[in-house]
Amino acid sequence: MFLKTAAWMIVGMLVTLPAMARTPAEAAPRGTIVDEPFSSTILRDNRIGLNPERAIKVLLPPGYAKSKQRYPVVYFLHNAWYGPKQMIEDGRAQRLIERAVADGVVQEFIFVVADYTG
Repeated sequence: MFLKTAAWMIVGMLVTLPAMARTPAEAAPRGTIVDEPFSSTILRDNRIGLNPERAIKVLLPPGYAKSKQRYPVVYFLHNAWYGPKQMIEDGRAQRLIERAVADGVVQEFIFVVADYTG
């Protein structure tokens, strides 16, 4: 049992060492966060009092403004306790996406977090 646990600890260390050894100069390039407010025409006439004013948080890949490249789009559907504001403000999602792109796990994409709050 001890050998099995020790082996898994070593595997875990070997997997995380490259990421831990990365210096700030090697850090993933930063994307741009855009906050797009809009008024929903569908929610404007709702009968239960939902606010039609919404905001979309969009994470654009580094260099998007100057690029003519087309990017795939991922739409994130948040839950009831963690909305678009929290999803972007803490920075964890952005760091995770940028690290995955830098490590070649995924290609660059546009990350959209729409506002589904009530």
